[in-house]
Amino acid sequence: MGGVSWGCCVVLLYLALFLKPFPILVKSLPGSYWSANTSTSVTNSFSTPDSVKFDDGSFVSVILASESYSYGHACHCGFFCNQTCDGSLFAIFRILLEDGNISKSEGPTVVWAANPKNPVSVNASLKLTSERGLVFTDANGTTVWSTNTSSKSVAGLSLTDNCNLMLLDHNNATIIWQSFDHPTDTLVLEQKLMAGQQLISQGGLYSLSLTGEGLFAYINSNPPQRYFSGYNNFLIFGFTIKGNSSYVQLKSKNLTLFSRGLIFDLFVPSDFSAQYMRLEPDGHLRAYGMGNDVYDFLTRHIVVCDYPTVCGNYGICTNAQCSCPPPINGTSYFRQTNDKLPNNGCSLITPLSCEDSKYHVLSELENITYFPITKYPPKINPDHQHINLESCKQACLKDCSCKAVFYSSSNHMGNCYFQSQIFSLMSTDAGQENYLRVYIKVQKVIPRQKVKKVIPRQKKHWLEIILVSSFAFVPFLLIYNEDMCLHGEEVVNMMRVAAWCLQNDFTKRPSMSIVVKVLEGVVNVESNLDYFFLNPPLPNTRAGVHNHEVHVATTTQVLPSILSGPR
Repeated sequence: MGGVSWGCCVVLLYLALFLKPFPILVKSLPGSYWSANTSTSVTNSFSTPDSVKFDDGSFVSVILASESYSYGHACHCGFFCNQTCDGSLFAIFRILLEDGNISKSEGPTVVWAANPKNPVSVNASLKLTSERGLVFTDANGTTVWSTNTSSKSVAGLSLTDNCNLMLLDHNNATIIWQSFDHPTDTLVLEQKLMAGQQLISQGGLYSLSLTGEGLFAYINSNPPQRYFSGYNNFLIFGFTIKGNSSYVQLKSKNLTLFSRGLIFDLFVPSDFSAQYMRLEPDGHLRAYGMGNDVYDFLTRHIVVCDYPTVCGNYGICTNAQCSCPPPINGTSYFRQTNDKLPNNGCSLITPLSCEDSKYHVLSELENITYFPITKYPPKINPDHQHINLESCKQACLKDCSCKAVFYSSSNHMGNCYFQSQIFSLMSTDAGQENYLRVYIKVQKVIPRQKVKKVIPRQKKHWLEIILVSSFAFVPFLLIYNEDMCLHGEEVVNMMRVAAWCLQNDFTKRPSMSIVVKVLEGVVNVESNLDYFFLNPPLPNTRAGVHNHEVHVATTTQVLPSILSGPR
């Protein structure tokens, strides 16, 4: 029995240690592969065991994790929401690991998102099927995003160590779809930006595009305006890139452009090791390394003031300092949007109004230039080519959508560029030869028009009541003689009221309540009035005295309250 008992213990121990049921790939124990043998679905929720809240307030719910990590970071994919958590993304993010465990001290870094423009609510679902691939559906059933692979059979989903999410076929050999082919605003190590693809900054204001002619950066205005051209910067290698630009690839020590069989590198500092590169909302192309190491690729080739929004709309950049356009002929037309943040730009004190276009004027800004005109002139309207300055300005004044006009000329005829939106301007040295004339459209203060105010009848009566309390009322009525024809009866009645109020004996004058009733037509004016304007006698002060008259001396001034009578 002892041997049997011992043998049973060995078997049970073996089962416990080695035959423990292998868990299905659930979120609590994420792996790097997700099978599509059966319909698999996960729900967006940040209350599950594999959800993590970071110290910065952001959340992730991990679905897959890479098998290894470098420089302390590993790639994960799943649901992500920022500090406000007002919407969630299905994303790939880098997470800092310490001793193999997720560190909450540093928030996740999103390097790719399926739905950056369409965040979803709680209870959205992600489904993986062999027929449709990945399908991301909001809680209301609306399809937010999908891999659109309905024509191919998918076996599974895999996340690589360099943050590439891939749909694989049944042999796990062919990539049906991969996130590397659909970049958002970021390139990770070894990822390629192919010709015809672009990075778009968060918010969509900037884009970095690779075409057959080179690498270009734009601000996505209408039309887009270029502020960086890659091929100009590669001339130092003795080559001009034209045609067949194949791809750009991020390496740890450089950003490499492969074109026409040639390799061109934008090197990073020797002590810098890039982990990923991002086109930022301010237009900078920054590479991020260990810790807080950051390297700006474009600033090596363009100055700070070349960035379109460095000083915000209408802001003037001077040696990396921002200011608003100065007063013009003593009048200020601009003010800072935020006094504490000059780089937030400027706004018009009096906004432009198409209805008041006759008050629009073009004010010249001296020693100012503008990035798209001087470096990369946009396409120009044929009607605005080879015209004189005055014709250029008048054409802008007649076009309400024209907010500024730039005139480029070295003689009496030149090119006229309209702008419907003004980004940051740049100052130039005084006296420096500049063939660009800059005119900003502003609106003069609309003069107040003299409008005759129509006083409502009731208010007009009250005004007249006040006037009849003084001896100047009769001359005042003469000013309103123009009303006699239209309101003759009312004017006569008002004159009778005035005579009643100006009687020599103040005891016979009506109270204000009686006057109001007369004006309202309730009481009639007394017909037996005693008034004499030329030399009125002294007022009778008999009130309260029996059978005795008291006369006031001629030098005694009578109080206004006595003259006006009771109220």
